Amino acid sequence: FGFCCSGFGSVGFRGIGSFEKEGKAPVRLILQGGLAARALVARADRGISTPGDLSGKKVQGRRRALADLEVVLKQLMKVYGVPESAVTIYAHSDTNEQVEALRLGTADAALMPFGSPKTSSPPIRRLAETVPLVVVDFGRDKIPAILENPDLAGYAAATIQKGAIKGVDKNVTSLALGEYVVGRADLAEDVVYQFTKSFFTNLKDFHAVHASAKEYDLAGSLEEPTIPYHPGAVRYYKETGRWDGKMASLQSKLLK
Repeated sequence: FGFCCSGFGSVGFRGIGSFEKEGKAPVRLILQGGLAARALVARADRGISTPGDLSGKKVQGRRRALADLEVVLKQLMKVYGVPESAVTIYAHSDTNEQVEALRLGTADAALMPFGSPKTSSPPIRRLAETVPLVVVDFGRDKIPAILENPDLAGYAAATIQKGAIKGVDKNVTSLALGEYVVGRADLAEDVVYQFTKSFFTNLKDFHAVHASAKEYDLAGSLEEPTIPYHPGAVRYYKETGRWDGKMASLQSKLLK
């Protein structure tokens, strides 16, 4: 068993990126937890309503520790036809630095780790209380093209919910990585079944451990998977009536 983000889980399963030399990892999904969204947050006074409005803007979007931020930003620009030469991309060391740049107005927007799509992260929530912000919609119809970039393996569409921060008055389409509990593909089916059943049977006890634990639920464990499920987990989801024809079709697709 292991705990990882959907990005590393997908890269390992597909044998790409850092797994290219050693090949595909024998990993299967058991259950999913909360989502870690990536969002394009802009000052409301800078006229950015779509990613196509980034031309001529200054964006905080380069972080050594989270290289995927710049990948998402540049892929957004590519899909929306914004040349890289038309945008000034600033480097930063952490989210607080991004928040400060937006507060001072030295950046027009920032491609940020947003936190939970439901509640955001405390630094962004606090900023929104004093500086009018917008969370830019990626466009649901653009998501397939955005995800064509192999460096975004493990990402899936996410809905940043109305009220996540002050000023977000409707649901917004963005991207997110998921929290995965995974297991080796050769784990005994019954072992994984019992693990999955025990976890969800005692979910209330798990929710008491930490605020982020409340992001785990049965429905969320079947949303937008990027790697196939272990047969033991499938057995439990079938038992609870959650595994339908749509999930079976998706499982077959992911196994190919």
